[in-house]
Amino acid sequence: MKRSSFFFLLALYGALVFAFSPSGISSPSLITRYPYLQNMTSHSVLIAWRTLRPVVGGVDLSAISPDTHLQKGRFYEPTGIRTQEPRASTHHAILLSHLLPATTYRYQIDADSQALTGWIKFKTFPEGSDASFSFAVVGDSGTGNSYQKKIAHEMYLVHPDFVIHTGDVIYGGKDDADFDSKFFSIYRASVERIPWFLSLGNHDAALDHGIPYLRNFYLPQNSPGKGRYYSFDCAQGHFVALDSNESMSPESEQYRWLKEDLKHSMAPFKVIFFHHPLYSTGFHGSSTRLREVLEPLFRRYHVTLVLNGHDHDYERSVPIHGITYVVTGGGGGTLYPAMESSWTAHSELDYNFVYCEVSGTKVHLRATNEDGKIFDEADVPVNSGI
Repeated sequence: MKRSSFFFLLALYGALVFAFSPSGISSPSLITRYPYLQNMTSHSVLIAWRTLRPVVGGVDLSAISPDTHLQKGRFYEPTGIRTQEPRASTHHAILLSHLLPATTYRYQIDADSQALTGWIKFKTFPEGSDASFSFAVVGDSGTGNSYQKKIAHEMYLVHPDFVIHTGDVIYGGKDDADFDSKFFSIYRASVERIPWFLSLGNHDAALDHGIPYLRNFYLPQNSPGKGRYYSFDCAQGHFVALDSNESMSPESEQYRWLKEDLKHSMAPFKVIFFHHPLYSTGFHGSSTRLREVLEPLFRRYHVTLVLNGHDHDYERSVPIHGITYVVTGGGGGTLYPAMESSWTAHSELDYNFVYCEVSGTKVHLRATNEDGKIFDEADVPVNSGI
């Protein structure tokens, strides 16, 4: 071997050792769960991750200037922020606040001031009634199989502003390792850039009353449910997650909270998501008990879209009293037969996710399978209450 080649290989080896050592610029062996975004708003976001041993975690943040007169991609350095935890831990969660709406940022996590990742981008929610945004919806996914991975890939390619999950996030998710193998590793490319808002499925709730699920996600805490049910806003949209495993009677705490939440929201576009469908011709079928209780409330407060899972297929209803009901439970679980009813606009036996684009008062929906084929597409009318 030539002397120059020997020293080149030696230098390359040294660079790799440095890059992948605990004291180097990047230390994948220290990270047991890569960063994931939670609880996004137009002015804040929470970044969470986990490490093998206790370290003091930190986040470096810079805004990418929205000024189109500057060179594309130029970093606006005066907005650089560093946030550090007060003490060492293996479970890290840092809330970044005072952010600008509809602004692209880059962030990097570190351990004891040593970088753990490269720079990762995200964009805060927009504001205003005329803002445009998009979201994806998936359900019944947590198997870890190849279909879940294909859907994850196709969903990432559309680059939604956020993702909604209609429940059964994990099958058999009794410990944190199940969440790593059946959620965080599969959706890593998505969750580090895009916030996810989830709801409890029957499989999630069955294990220790949903405690493992609640332990692994940082969901909005704006209800007595403490993450079991909650709401959030994005531009002209108001989104409500419910726990359909719990009581929904008019006397229940959850129902009373939902009524007040919808009553006080002035958003023209209201979306409700939870696990058990009110309208479904699939294997499990419609939950008529929930329908009797919830549908009058949805009608009263002009809900536009209701998103559910539980049945492992796809089904979109015609507008029923101004409300479109969508079952999207094809995220990875074994498929169920898809049937039709008088209120069915489209049903499909296929793995799937739904992508929605919102612009002003217009909502465009399309359903995509694991091969990237769009098999249903529709404009969803905003419920005006007329």
